[in-house]
Amino acid sequence: MSHSKVFRLWVLVALFLVGNLAGAPVDHTVHAAAQRSLAQDNIVISEFRTQGQNGQEDYYVEIFNPTASTIDIGGWSIQAVNNSGGLTTRYTFPTGQQLVAGQHYLVAGSSYNMAVPSDGSFSPGGIPNNGGIALTLADQTIIDKVGMSILSAEGIPLAQLTDPTQSYERKPGGVNGSCFDSNNNVFDFTTINPGDPQNLTSALTICAGPTDTPTSTQTATPTLTPTASATSTPSAALHVVISEFRSQGPFGADDEFIELYNPTGAAVNIGGWIIKRSSSCGTSSYNLLSITSGTILQAGQHFLAATTASHIPSPDQNFSPAITDDGGLALVNASGSVVDQVGMCISTLYREGTNLVPLSGNTNQSYERRPGESTSCYDLDNNSADFVLISPSQPQNKASPIMMCTGVVTSTPTRTPTATPTRTPIPTATSVAGTVVINEFLPHPHTDWNGDGIANTGDEYIELINMGSVSISLNNWKLDNGVGGPSVPYTLPNVTLLPRQIMEFYHSASGIGLSDGGGTVRLLKSDGRTADIFNYPFIEATDQSWCRLPDGTGSWAFACYPTPGKLNKPIGSGTIPLAGRAGTDPLCLAGTAPQVVLSAECNSPGLKMWGESGYGEFWLDSRGKWAVFVE
Repeated sequence: MSHSKVFRLWVLVALFLVGNLAGAPVDHTVHAAAQRSLAQDNIVISEFRTQGQNGQEDYYVEIFNPTASTIDIGGWSIQAVNNSGGLTTRYTFPTGQQLVAGQHYLVAGSSYNMAVPSDGSFSPGGIPNNGGIALTLADQTIIDKVGMSILSAEGIPLAQLTDPTQSYERKPGGVNGSCFDSNNNVFDFTTINPGDPQNLTSALTICAGPTDTPTSTQTATPTLTPTASATSTPSAALHVVISEFRSQGPFGADDEFIELYNPTGAAVNIGGWIIKRSSSCGTSSYNLLSITSGTILQAGQHFLAATTASHIPSPDQNFSPAITDDGGLALVNASGSVVDQVGMCISTLYREGTNLVPLSGNTNQSYERRPGESTSCYDLDNNSADFVLISPSQPQNKASPIMMCTGVVTSTPTRTPTATPTRTPIPTATSVAGTVVINEFLPHPHTDWNGDGIANTGDEYIELINMGSVSISLNNWKLDNGVGGPSVPYTLPNVTLLPRQIMEFYHSASGIGLSDGGGTVRLLKSDGRTADIFNYPFIEATDQSWCRLPDGTGSWAFACYPTPGKLNKPIGSGTIPLAGRAGTDPLCLAGTAPQVVLSAECNSPGLKMWGESGYGEFWLDSRGKWAVFVE
């Protein structure tokens, strides 16, 4: 047994003993630390090897379409990722190349000589054994990644391949297709021997649906079908959106405007909200405009901000020219949460999904949110899917006609007649959700969500949402862990939650801890009555949140990407939201493990308890931020 293995075993025993000496109950049942999902919504890396019997250039990467639609991959790239996370383009897919549902595409190095021919050849250079592979869109957005180091992987990295006849294949593999994707490499891939690459002419392998059994290998000739439209039937957004804008126009680079729109069924007070802009392809942020206090945006109403140089008549407010052609815009509410954002560069601070192409030329054009014209209703959290370039521009202001999105019903407060008070039972701690409710909470963060520069337990958060049609003061409301909970109750600040407004409260500020072993999250009104409560079981994955689906009214599920201050995003629903405000955390996370573990991880080269074996962590039910785990 190696010294590193002995040391790791010693640390596990030590942690186990610490838990028992502290009186913590230990359940020896072992649970996998991730959930897998079927029927993915985009192309995945399905099999690969970094080198074969013919050396470093004897490598291949196979990609697979597990969706039910044909996808155009022309201009996409396969990138080599070094162990520091740096990318190098190794192959670009030909223009117009499509993958039908269940089809594979194989790219190989110059020394590859297996029986299945490749569909394309890599440029020289290979894939580092301690690095990884990234599949990117034409604009370099990463849509799938796998690696053998912490900075090249999704989640826990894989062990390096040592047998030249082996490859890594995405589960479940074989005729059942490479359908699993939990965004954690160690749970999604398994080694196979010998490798089993497939190409464009291989038989189709169709992933099973939610209620289907895996389909056997199909042999029918593929029939090309139109790519599914990302904007076919989305419902109206539940928040104010940036609906139209331009960074330059017919009067030059300073001919700018920004239009907001309320697609919801309730009036929203946007007074004090700020429109921010990010600088070019960087991460700097600047205030562009503070909306006048008391500004109310009625359901279906627009708000227009413009520069004097725009020559647009009757804007609701003016701002100084500052929108960069390759920068971004964000709408930030009074609590500092980003409500909506759009960007024209992949690396600009404010962006959702795939960025837009920068505007150019002194022409009367702008980007307008779909479906366009009078109603900008769609929000798929993907700028390229949500916006379309129009000419001429069609800015609208508060005086423009009210236009409602399809299916949205206006909600207005109704006055209830005063009645003689009657004695009613006091609500118990199991009360049902009301107007202000808990909408999402994150028990085990692995990312710097609160933006303080470090990823630790302070990034746990509880999110509230006001589902009513009127504003509600949260003065003297409280959050806690239930009756007799371990954290001191937190009294909310004297803030007003506007209709449909979302506000998050981080552990670093509230002191409310969320146990990995399960617990309670409770919201109390100012008079002590329970406004909302939820009891949750032990946690089996990092950076995965408990959430209501749909927001505010739906049932609870441990099924969302963390989206503090924004609408909930179910895992597998499309583009993965941007990570924490300061990016993902490194391997050595201060405050998340005892010093002995940090010492083993960070100060003893080669020990690396996380992911050395390539099989990942399994957490014991005892749970805790420093939980015992086995590998």
